[in-house]
Amino acid sequence: MSFYKLLRNNIFQLALVPGNLQNRAAGYLIRGPKNILIETGASPSNSTILSTLKTLEISPEAIDAIIVTHIHLDHAGGAGLLMQQCPRATLLVHPRGRKHLSDPAKLIDGAKQVYQDDFDRLFDPILPIPEERIQTISDGDTLDLGGGRQLQFYEAFGHARHHIIAFDSESRGIFSGDIAGVFHDRIHDRTGQPISFPNTAPTQFDPEEMNASYDLMMSLQPQCIFYTHFGMVNQAVDVLKAAKVWIPFFSETCVAYYQKNPSLDKLTAFIQKKTVAYLENENIPVDAVDIKNLEFDNRLNAQGIIAYEQRLQKK
Repeated sequence: MSFYKLLRNNIFQLALVPGNLQNRAAGYLIRGPKNILIETGASPSNSTILSTLKTLEISPEAIDAIIVTHIHLDHAGGAGLLMQQCPRATLLVHPRGRKHLSDPAKLIDGAKQVYQDDFDRLFDPILPIPEERIQTISDGDTLDLGGGRQLQFYEAFGHARHHIIAFDSESRGIFSGDIAGVFHDRIHDRTGQPISFPNTAPTQFDPEEMNASYDLMMSLQPQCIFYTHFGMVNQAVDVLKAAKVWIPFFSETCVAYYQKNPSLDKLTAFIQKKTVAYLENENIPVDAVDIKNLEFDNRLNAQGIIAYEQRLQKK
């Protein structure tokens, strides 16, 4: 099994492993005058990242920067360990995420409450990063990659209030984290159909901000999107337009359904039925693995919708 592949413009896709699921999370390496890693995944992915760097004959000491789009553990849980292994690297994160990477105690406590006995297998260790090695990035900041290439950063909220995206001037691609949704790479590889649904996972789903983030991404006229979940797609604007249409379904239809049927299991099944029916109506075949992946995503989406509905009730 290959744990990486060259995509375009010296961008490599790296395999990250959330739990025991394959082809569900990706990090990216931009190779050039400066070597940049985008997303670390959880610490169990670090051995794969280091193995890939070795295969590509890139020393960990040659990594200049590590970027995390946000601090959710499937994106940044392994950042502390990887920073130890890449001693020259600077960690780039939104200002609201900085304190949680320098002192991850709250991240650890929250994850242990949710994952309990599975915490060690999924996430351990989550290590602090020295503050002097963390650089914050905000809307409009840029990172010079050398040779006239740069990354430009934008705040893109709606999934998390500390979420950033990076636009690469050479590939004209967006490293989208979670804000562009989940891209179903297996379906695309098998059918040629680029399928993406928004990611409303807990706890900060905000449809107004998510709509604005989709508009921002489309305004950049990207040629491609590099999804953390999972892989690259070339039909960037078309995929974003199609996914954005689903936001009212999650924020209105699903909220109304949950208010009448206050059950996580029922809401998950409702979303699952609608998404599978959509694929069937579009004559896009799905197999058992696709069904399992959709259900995994839709249960997380349902949890985020419930958290959003509870905030609405408090207001």
